[in-house]
Amino acid sequence: MDQGINLIYNLLFCDDLKLYKDNFKGELSPPWNTLFSELKDHNELVKIVKDPHYESRKKILAYNELLRLGVKPERKELLGVIVEVSLDNGVDVLAAYRDNTKG
Repeated sequence: MDQGINLIYNLLFCDDLKLYKDNFKGELSPPWNTLFSELKDHNELVKIVKDPHYESRKKILAYNELLRLGVKPERKELLGVIVEVSLDNGVDVLAAYRDNTKG
């Protein structure tokens, strides 16, 4: 399998912040500085999930970090859906997020 395709596939799920951090090439500005910080700031993570300007994947990453800190979300929110279909040569995947981005 192609490593690049595997990376993109794994990034779709937003469940491994280390993958994002290891492959980040942009400027370390909000919300990335908060998400990648070794010491997670609960209040800053909550700001990410509540900010309507951040894309869904960033919010999912922030929600996951809050869950790791033992903080339950105030409300449930559907931010994305991933559908996988098994094919003879592998898997076909469609990811759609609340902010209308697709993977």
